[in-house]
Amino acid sequence: MRCVMNITFSKVESMDPWQFSFGALLVAATKLDTQLDKVLKKHDLTSKQWFLLVILDSMFEHPPTLKQLAEEMGSSYQNVKQLALKLETKGMIRIEKDPEDARALRIRATPESTAIWEKLIPDAEMFLGQFYQDVTSSDAESLKRTLYQILQNLYKMK
Repeated sequence: MRCVMNITFSKVESMDPWQFSFGALLVAATKLDTQLDKVLKKHDLTSKQWFLLVILDSMFEHPPTLKQLAEEMGSSYQNVKQLALKLETKGMIRIEKDPEDARALRIRATPESTAIWEKLIPDAEMFLGQFYQDVTSSDAESLKRTLYQILQNLYKMK
C-alpha cells in the first residue's frame, strides 16, 4: 500500500470518515497552497493572487466591486484589498472608483492579466495532471458533489 501523510491506506480505512475527511481537507488546503505557490513563483504570483485573477476572469461578466470579489473568494474585504493592491502594482488589474457609488471600488482586469493565462497553460496542465493522478472521472464527480455540499454548509454558517 502507498503511504501518504505517514498513514497507510489500511489505517485510513479504519478511521472515522468524518474526522479523516475534515483533517484531510485542512491538510489538502495547506499543501495545495504551498504547491501552487511553488508553480506560480516563476510568474511572480502567489496562489491567492492567482485565485483572485481566476475568480475575476471566470465569475463576472462586468468588473465586480471589491466586496463582490471578496464574497466569491470566500475571503475578507481587507484580505482581498491587499491582494488587489499587489496585483495593481504588478499591472495585472486596475482598481477604480465606481462611477455610481464613490464608496465602492471596482476591479478591472488588464491586458497583462489576460496574457498571463497563456504563459500559465504548460504549468497548469502539468500541475493538474499530478494533482488528479489516479483520480477517476467517477471519483471526480463524487468529489464535486461532496465539496459543493460542504461549501453550501460553510456559507450557511456565516
